Amino acid sequence: MRGFRHLIAAAIIALTSLPAAAGDLTPDGYWITEGQKARYLVTSCGEGALCAILLWIRPDLRNDRNTKYLNTAIFENLPRQGAASWRGEVTLEGRTFNGIVEMVDDDQMKVTGCVFILCDTVIMSRLPGNV
Repeated sequence: MRGFRHLIAAAIIALTSLPAAAGDLTPDGYWITEGQKARYLVTSCGEGALCAILLWIRPDLRNDRNTKYLNTAIFENLPRQGAASWRGEVTLEGRTFNGIVEMVDDDQMKVTGCVFILCDTVIMSRLPGNV
């Protein structure tokens, strides 16, 4: 009986130390891409939908083609598809793709855009505080 109590106690400790459930993950905040190429503000909008705006492009990557998209939406009212995923149209540099946004964990987000069968994925990391 004593071994059973220890097993139950260990299970309780293990379960309470697990990360938050996917439904508890919120994408709201400031995000930066791998290689610190661009920063975005992601917010909840509408009924469970997601919006994002391009805020910053690394200075050495700025050009006439990409700077005109600063402060514009890369997605608006992207509908929720699951506890921590959204699916819809994603716009990058004026081109629209079928996209999926997924929270990997509280501090990582994966954005995938596809045209036909060709897909590209960007991993973003949450920036602490305000930028």
